[in-house]
Amino acid sequence: MNKNSIVKYTIIFLMFYFVCCKTETNHNISNDSMNGSERMIHILDSVVKSVVPPNGAFDNAANVKYFYDRVQKTPTDFNLRLKYANELLLAGDTEKSIAELDQLYQFLKSSGKMKPEYKEHMLKLLAIANLRLGEQENCLQHHSDQSCLIPIKGSGIHQLKNGSEIGTKYLLELLQDNPNDLISVWLLNIAAMTLGTYPKSVPKEFLIPPTKFQNKIDFPRFQDIAMNNNTAINETSGGVAVEDFDHDGYLDIIATGWGLHESIRYLHNDGNGLFSDLSVKAQLKGIIGGLNVIQGDYNNDGWMDFMVLRGAWLTNLNLPNSLFRNNGDGTFSDVTIEASLLSFHPTQAGVFCDFNNDGFLDLFIGNESTKNPHPNELYLNDTKGKFTNALAGSGVEDLVFFCKGIIAGDINNDGWTDVYMTRMGGDNVMLLNRSTATKIQFENISSTSGTVNPQGSFSTCMLDFNNDGNLDIFAGSFNINRYNHLPEDIVNDYRGKPFQNELCGLYINQGNLNFKDIAKDAGLNSSLYIMASNKGDLNNDGFEDFYFGTGEPNYEAIIPNRMFINMNGERLEDVSYVGGFAHLQKGHGISFADFDNDGDQDIYAVMGGAYEGDRFFNAFFNNPGFAAHSIKIRLRGTQTNYFGAHSRIKVNLITAKGKRSIYRQMDSGGSFGSNPYLAHIGLGKDVKRIESIEVYWPVSKSTKIYTNIEMDHGYTLFEDQADPKRFELKTFKWNLSVTHCNLN
Repeated sequence: MNKNSIVKYTIIFLMFYFVCCKTETNHNISNDSMNGSERMIHILDSVVKSVVPPNGAFDNAANVKYFYDRVQKTPTDFNLRLKYANELLLAGDTEKSIAELDQLYQFLKSSGKMKPEYKEHMLKLLAIANLRLGEQENCLQHHSDQSCLIPIKGSGIHQLKNGSEIGTKYLLELLQDNPNDLISVWLLNIAAMTLGTYPKSVPKEFLIPPTKFQNKIDFPRFQDIAMNNNTAINETSGGVAVEDFDHDGYLDIIATGWGLHESIRYLHNDGNGLFSDLSVKAQLKGIIGGLNVIQGDYNNDGWMDFMVLRGAWLTNLNLPNSLFRNNGDGTFSDVTIEASLLSFHPTQAGVFCDFNNDGFLDLFIGNESTKNPHPNELYLNDTKGKFTNALAGSGVEDLVFFCKGIIAGDINNDGWTDVYMTRMGGDNVMLLNRSTATKIQFENISSTSGTVNPQGSFSTCMLDFNNDGNLDIFAGSFNINRYNHLPEDIVNDYRGKPFQNELCGLYINQGNLNFKDIAKDAGLNSSLYIMASNKGDLNNDGFEDFYFGTGEPNYEAIIPNRMFINMNGERLEDVSYVGGFAHLQKGHGISFADFDNDGDQDIYAVMGGAYEGDRFFNAFFNNPGFAAHSIKIRLRGTQTNYFGAHSRIKVNLITAKGKRSIYRQMDSGGSFGSNPYLAHIGLGKDVKRIESIEVYWPVSKSTKIYTNIEMDHGYTLFEDQADPKRFELKTFKWNLSVTHCNLN
């Protein structure tokens, strides 16, 4: 067996964005005896069943059975058994995988066929498998609020040490043969942390100094309380949307995993420190999720609806998206077919927005094109519960590329909401809205806007970073060319050496359709492989901060998620380690929201990788508070859409230092994870009073000024009324003495 054979037989382990699945696109959707949800289950089930093992790279349990059956027939086929061992690992049956890998390794040693490249490959698999076993036995089976938070300490240190100890042995052997193996260097340091022996046990030449896992500023530590409030869903990567879906005054959670057998979750905030899984009652059980969730009240009935976006990275597995109507009675109905939105394209990127200013939300979906073209989708809301295809003549019909993020906002303050799209492998796209009341149309100004980088982009968001009244843009970097090499760039970064990943883009709006990238000078000068990001004001200072979910599917890509605090709109300060945010598991959908109504925002983050064996508990970071003021605002449009999506808010303050204004756009945050349409605006510590709040309503093209508003309360502001209406913020305390596990 040659080196190419081993590489060939581990291709599934290295696979990310090319999946070979034969799927059936001619689905029977005309069965009148089924409701919308039943029809969607039928369609999804037919697509999932079309995945033929071993071609479904992420359908690992099915692949295990496929290879097991063949191993029984030819048990001496080394290559076949190596495939089987790989799939066992990816499916989460780690002990069996280790047993198989041990036997194969011993065979190579005893057969005299052990070439250096074979040895390296087998040792890496054995090291990774044993480290993963340590995670399963400790971080999963004995999960705590410190599990997988780097630097690992306290209850995060493994009690069952066998996995990390054996993994360390293999890593040291690898480094003895190749001291420049930076992936093994990274894993060796992490393994030592899990054993409680870092930094003493790490040889000096391989040590990443403890100072690299410290931050420069003091910052309170956020506790992961997901195990205490019943939000610790243990699934693969997915999305999240937060909103008060049942109008009881408490923010609920829609969460998904992207696994082909994982249902959408509806976690109801009970207002007593706990969430209840009401997925069955909500009629969502049995409908598989996707990699992202977006929300919007598409029918303007005052009940927030949501959409699950599916098929991302699965370029040949044609999974449709799902639009769910909120019925206002605790249930949701899949209305994808009824709303004329059924399509079969790979995506995780979409945004609801009223592009033609008629008072109803339209829909823009960015699809992923490789050798198979998948045009983006642009839908006009007909105001009667259906959407019509508006792509032709829109100015974006020829934009066919691998889209990874899409956001909307009025970048030139002309009252029409514009669009920014990130792509994997090429210039990002800026679209200026040139629509009329009856037609959606855009002008591509990418080449002149100065916002085309990074060339490998993923998650993105719009925000007024420096509070000057103009929307700025963040574009996260994810260099797909460094796939399977992420830890190498991280080690080089920590060592102060050059790394190959691109820097992110942080584009400051100059007010003339031109943007200036300040990412490097602002503090985003490190290697950040960002899959997910969102914005929120954690310390209530009036400037919005960022939380980044990082990683990629390979098991060794356990790199810390990162939290950056906005310092007065001038720079960003990393508080990942001191604040308890540096989670090592793969970071996906992120939401900022004040779940307990205590005046500061918490963070809910979907964790877990792409493979079935890389599940992990979602995290719920509880804000300890900053003794700063805030205000909550809901908008109620009459001509503008009901929730006031993409309206602009300006809060005018009287502070100890004089007058100050804070600007916000009413939106759901970033492109991977959705915040509620409840504007949480930090006011700072030195504020004396709110002078007024101004809202620009894009459909009526009016600016309303609201006064007599007090700090630390919630208000509803109406497009057709001058008087704000105060609403109750019903607070509660989290019960931190009881733990709950949501394993299924």
